[in-house]
Amino acid sequence: MNIKEQSTNTNEVSVALGELRKSIDEIDDRLVELLKQRAALALEIAAAKAQAGKPTYIPERELEVLERVTAGDIGPMPEESLRIIFREIMSASRALQRSVGDKTEVNMLPLVNDAFLTLKPYIPGKPVSETKRELGLTDVIKLASNENPYGPSPKAISAATLALEQVNDYPDGGAFYLRQALAKHWGLDAKNFVVGNGTNEIIEMVVHTFLRHDENLLYTNPSFVIYKLAAQAIGCAVKEVPATADLRHDLKALARAVEKKTKLVFLDNPNNPTGGYNNRAELEAFFNDIPDDVVVVLDEAYFEYATAKDYPSGFDYLNKRQRLLVMRTFSKCYGLAGMRVGYAVGNFELIEYINRGRQPFNVNSVAQAAAIAAIEDHEHVEKSVQQNHQEMVRMLPLLRSMGLKVYDSQANFLLVDFHRDGEQLFTQMLHEGIIVRPMGPYGLPTSLRITIGTRSQNDRMIAVLTRILEK
Repeated sequence: MNIKEQSTNTNEVSVALGELRKSIDEIDDRLVELLKQRAALALEIAAAKAQAGKPTYIPERELEVLERVTAGDIGPMPEESLRIIFREIMSASRALQRSVGDKTEVNMLPLVNDAFLTLKPYIPGKPVSETKRELGLTDVIKLASNENPYGPSPKAISAATLALEQVNDYPDGGAFYLRQALAKHWGLDAKNFVVGNGTNEIIEMVVHTFLRHDENLLYTNPSFVIYKLAAQAIGCAVKEVPATADLRHDLKALARAVEKKTKLVFLDNPNNPTGGYNNRAELEAFFNDIPDDVVVVLDEAYFEYATAKDYPSGFDYLNKRQRLLVMRTFSKCYGLAGMRVGYAVGNFELIEYINRGRQPFNVNSVAQAAAIAAIEDHEHVEKSVQQNHQEMVRMLPLLRSMGLKVYDSQANFLLVDFHRDGEQLFTQMLHEGIIVRPMGPYGLPTSLRITIGTRSQNDRMIAVLTRILEK
């Protein structure tokens, strides 16, 4: 290309840029006119609010606007960028409105993250102490939160008691000895473990680490509700896929629901609150259907309780899928729910990123000591699993003989559909000293989730239930 041709091309580019900038300027001028019109309307609204005695700032209205403007096709602009622009516009409108509105209002930023305006908090199982206090009861059985009714290992109690003597010192921030014990127990490398204050904290760490604002989290409804809440708390979108008719994960539908913006897929196996599971063949087919860039999180909180021969261990796939995390906990079979210890295992790159945002000293020293001892007490775990299975086998036909829909379970609880108001039934059982879990928040308003307790606990629950249903 000669100098003359280069000069011609440069001139053409300059002319094209000039035309584009002119178009931008015209759009900016129109935007200014529209903003002036918006400001005039904002002042009219302020006058109406003042006359009606209403506050200038209504958070729900602001959230409604943000949701509306980002609901449609917003083109190449990231959703969060559009939200930022409109927050500034609305902030300017509020400043105008205050000039004619409530003079006592202070010009300040909105109090909370937008997501918290509509976020619904997690409601845990009702504590025994609270039930006794509120209802004046002395003998209460809790079959609501899937705890081990046989308690923790005696070895764990001894280790925890000993560790209490050193609680003046901060705990081991990296949980070195606990990760070593876990690695030895499972035949894996300690560097591939991250430990958390229960798997709830692990879920939050995973969401905070990997989910960007314009990406979404995919999960089955119903399943553990914390997946959804963790994503919503940071303003990220959540996609739900309905479970199958027998309330198991529809893995084919879940795979089809993955889109370009899907970063995380959470899968609890066995499922909570249903107890259903997906077998080895189904899980392997699922992994083949899911794009490699999606992070799959297998939540195996009830792993120890699963007795089905075709139940798969997520650990078997750690070397086959780079972006796979497997979560397990000490809160269920190990009987350490009050200690709050959970862990995740995965590729070192994933674990290293999670550790960057992990809070220092997130698992206390007493909990670490108890967990290490619990891992080594194989007899306690085996006995807990055996007793749970025996009671599960006994309870299933008993409940079904009462004409109830009871779902098969590979966990330590049963989901029971009573075909009547579950919340009302929960309250009736509560007044009889039996705490179970109503499933309304999971979209199952006629169902209760009932933990498998000891034989005597289960017998009492059946007696109370029979008496209530016969009324």
